[in-house]
Amino acid sequence: MKYYKDLALRRKWWIVIPFVLSLITGLAYIKITPKTFRANTMILVQSQKIPDSYVNSTVTESVQSRLHTISQQIYSRTNLEKIISEFNLIKGKNEDEKESTSTLIEFLRRKIKVDIQQRGNRSSVQSFKISFEWHDPKIAAEVTNAIASQFIEENLKVREAMAMGTTDFLENEANKLKEGLENREKAVEEFKKKHMGMLPDQLQANINLIGQLKDQLSNVEMSVRNEQEKSIFLQRQMELLEALKSDSKNSNEIGNPSQPVVAFSRIDSFKQQLEKLQSRYTQKHPDVITLKREIAALKTEMKAKQDQNNDDKSSGIADEETRTPLLEGLDDLVRQREDLKVELERVNKNIDTYKAEAEKIKKQISLYRERIERTPEVELELTKLTRDYATMRNRYESLLNKKINAQLSEQLERRQKGEQFKVIDPAIPPGKPVKPDVKRVMLIALMAGLGVGCGLAYLREIMDGSFYNTEDMESFLGTRVLVSIPPVKGNI
Repeated sequence: MKYYKDLALRRKWWIVIPFVLSLITGLAYIKITPKTFRANTMILVQSQKIPDSYVNSTVTESVQSRLHTISQQIYSRTNLEKIISEFNLIKGKNEDEKESTSTLIEFLRRKIKVDIQQRGNRSSVQSFKISFEWHDPKIAAEVTNAIASQFIEENLKVREAMAMGTTDFLENEANKLKEGLENREKAVEEFKKKHMGMLPDQLQANINLIGQLKDQLSNVEMSVRNEQEKSIFLQRQMELLEALKSDSKNSNEIGNPSQPVVAFSRIDSFKQQLEKLQSRYTQKHPDVITLKREIAALKTEMKAKQDQNNDDKSSGIADEETRTPLLEGLDDLVRQREDLKVELERVNKNIDTYKAEAEKIKKQISLYRERIERTPEVELELTKLTRDYATMRNRYESLLNKKINAQLSEQLERRQKGEQFKVIDPAIPPGKPVKPDVKRVMLIALMAGLGVGCGLAYLREIMDGSFYNTEDMESFLGTRVLVSIPPVKGNI
């Protein structure tokens, strides 16, 4: 700090002169700059004087929205030209300056401000403030009061126009509904005459018939599936018999009976079929019972043939005697195959019959479904006509009531009993200008003077190569100073 203190003492004029010049400049700016005065007025938003329980206002637009609309009207070129002409503002900001009307209008738009003040709910506007800036305090106050009066008048006009517009709208809508009611009454009467004898009451009967047909169709489709399964089962049996026939022929040719092998093969095949049927049907199903019987019969037949083969071997019967049962078994397989073929043809015919019956039922279902779809269409159209008539009548009565309320609201606005703007504090000529701001300008000048002065002093100190104390010399020479002689004043 001692270094900076000595620097300030040595370079004091470098600091003082810029500081003084900065203050002089600030004072000159304050003196030369034209003074601008701001006039303010506060306007209160008063609520409706008559309770809402008696008369409901039809003006639903918020205060903030109306203020925005009115502000646009105030800022309009036509209105600002009236203000310029009324208060003779064409002279401009100074007496010597002449500005064009367009430039002055843009200038006025920047100087007129509307500040909305809200409390509690953001959508609730309690009051707002209007301010205007001008070089003449008296004119500033007069223009502010004039703008406030315009806000009050425009608010009344806007509310009255909204109320009248609502009344006209409701009256037009009521007239349209009246015409619509008359036309709808004629339409209902003509519809009843035109559709006289239509049977909408048969809807439930048609629905019941469709339900019965669906049950019948389900049974027929189930029969088709059963017959198809029988057909598949018979085809597999025929294939198995064909295989058994081939095995029997081979065994007859080679003289080696193979009935036990064939029987085991048929039993395995029948068991597989039985497992598939049991996975779908119960034990009491006819196909399951039939298949079980065939398996039991095959087992009995196989056991009997095994016993016969054992007896033939022990008694030494010749090959000619053993081939005879094989031939008889072969004929039996042929007869069984023919029986299965006849049964398969019968099953296929049943399938075709059931399918034809199912198609017939589907057509009947489609026919009744079309009737059902047509029946409610007629009924719905008639119901719609009567319902719309009742709805239109209720709406017409409601509109008549709203029209009466709108007329009351219109009278409320005409007599100025609705929401209004009221001036709380009229604008008065301000005593002090808002521009230029003396405190702010002088503070800026003070800071600028100190900053420039200190900067110049430090710069001059850096540029000076002289030594002013022993510490500077010791740091520069890198050695100690033995003796320093203070400055001597006067003659020695």
